[in-house]
Amino acid sequence: MGNDEMLLAIKEMFDQSIDKVEKKFDQKINEVKVILEDLDDKIKIVAEGHDVLNNKMDSLEKRFDKLEQKVDTLEIKFSILDKKVSSMDKRLDAMDRKFDLMDTRLDAMDKRFDSMDKRLDAMDGRFDSMDKRFDAMDKKFDSMDKRFDAMDYKLDSIDRRVGNLEKDMVIVKGYVIGVDAKLNEHDTILKRVK
Repeated sequence: MGNDEMLLAIKEMFDQSIDKVEKKFDQKINEVKVILEDLDDKIKIVAEGHDVLNNKMDSLEKRFDKLEQKVDTLEIKFSILDKKVSSMDKRLDAMDRKFDLMDTRLDAMDKRFDSMDKRLDAMDGRFDSMDKRFDAMDKKFDSMDKRFDAMDYKLDSIDRRVGNLEKDMVIVKGYVIGVDAKLNEHDTILKRVK
């Protein structure tokens, strides 16, 4: 093969290669056209969806505006509530101070009651001691009552004996008077005799 033949063969190969490349290029261009048409359809769908989204965004923006108004209203209400809570806090602080004062006073009263309890316990001890002393005195009085009863019995016996003695004394007195009278008679007689 000569140079010309070789050049022809190379040219033919080159032409075939270019034909193949052109076919592939045309094929790729057709594929790209299909893809671009598909992309164009999708872009149209996205654009239509974008309009829907814009409408939804507008609707959401309106709802958001309403929510902002409600939040503003809530903030005002919270501000009012905050003032009321602050007022309540002040009142609660005042009540806390009063409770603290009352606690202090109650503590003082507790101390006084504790002191009084101790004093009452001491007084209970003293009353117990006094009860024991009264019990001892009751026993002594009971003993004295028994002794007085015995003495009453003895005095009754003595009264009876004294009563008997008085009767006897009356009798003896009568005898003594009689004896005295007789002695007087004897004296008179003796005076005469002398």
